[in-house]
Amino acid sequence: MREAAGPASLPTNRTLAEGLAGEPLTYAAIVRRQFMRNRAAVVGLAIVMLLFAVAVFVPFLANGYPYRIRIEGQMHYPLFRNLTPQDLIILAAAGCLVAWAVVRRLLPARLRRWSLPVCLVAFAAASAAIVAVVRDRNDRTDYRTLAMRPGADAVFAPIPYSPQETDLDRKRQPPGRLAGHWLGTDDLGRDVFSRLLWSTRVSLAVGFVAEGFAVAIGVILGALAGYFGRRTDFVIMRLVEIVICFPHFFLILTVLAVFGRHLWLIMLMIGLLGWTENARFVRAEFLRLRTMEYAMAARALGLGWARIVFRHLLPNGIAPVMVNASFGVAAAILIEGGLSFLGFGVAPPTATWGTMLNDGMINPVAMPWMIILPGLAIFTAVAAYNLVGEGLRDALDPKLRSA
Repeated sequence: MREAAGPASLPTNRTLAEGLAGEPLTYAAIVRRQFMRNRAAVVGLAIVMLLFAVAVFVPFLANGYPYRIRIEGQMHYPLFRNLTPQDLIILAAAGCLVAWAVVRRLLPARLRRWSLPVCLVAFAAASAAIVAVVRDRNDRTDYRTLAMRPGADAVFAPIPYSPQETDLDRKRQPPGRLAGHWLGTDDLGRDVFSRLLWSTRVSLAVGFVAEGFAVAIGVILGALAGYFGRRTDFVIMRLVEIVICFPHFFLILTVLAVFGRHLWLIMLMIGLLGWTENARFVRAEFLRLRTMEYAMAARALGLGWARIVFRHLLPNGIAPVMVNASFGVAAAILIEGGLSFLGFGVAPPTATWGTMLNDGMINPVAMPWMIILPGLAIFTAVAAYNLVGEGLRDALDPKLRSA
């Protein structure tokens, strides 16, 4: 049985006319067209895509290892040789995502459903191979000194400094004062621009992984509560009320104080405490969708509840979750920034925007750029995700679309 489109997919007269003119009239095409008409949302999406690109390719943008260096007639490639397993896994994930997007358009319709599982298997195999073969490097060679030797030829990244590279002789230098340090240095002589770019990876990882946990938990529990109702609904809704009653920020602080400052623990705690809104949205949609004709027909045909819930009802009730997920990523970035600012976030020397704000508070008068630049980065990322969420809400809401 094919999924029936809910009321949110009803087109306006103008959209119907455009569809009759020759463009395929699908719900995804309608939503995409309405989203692209929102200029603020398009700008927010462009900023999000830029942040993604920075997070994926930051080892090639800010690194103390040169791309290549010629020493005594021999060519070496230190940057590529010193990529960590984490860097390679992130590059593999980006490659699989791009491959899936391209291959899905080229495959016939009957094979498209297998494109995502194949890409996931390929990514899992690549990650396992990377972990088994590649080990963390600890190359302490001073390539900057080697590059100054007579006859040496080196090509460095646009920002030729690693985020943990210190130089006490150049500490607390304002932006533009030193060659190469475009945004200045901190109190340990570390390059601020490099740390800002590397912090993008941590913030996006926290936002997406934490919100991924929240969406997965909320969708499953909300779907079960809305579909089965009665006792199942009662138990899940009481659980939602219990989780809402806890002060989330202080509970996360308590857990981190007891178990330590680990990135995965921060993401897990944000996800375990942020699923309640997703569960309530999905429950409300399922209470409406389970009475629709196609849902009753599926039950009459004897289909199992799992197939009805996840194959027929969930695709028509996922729209509010998509909107809330965008706002949830922004909220997770703010929570991580607040934790790092208070000293309970990711442990040093890992660079995060909140940690940089904390470093700037040591002497805000002497280092105002250490407060302005990380604060501007947090504001830009959060505003971009909020703009995308607003655009999705306007595009998915049929009342707003008809207005």
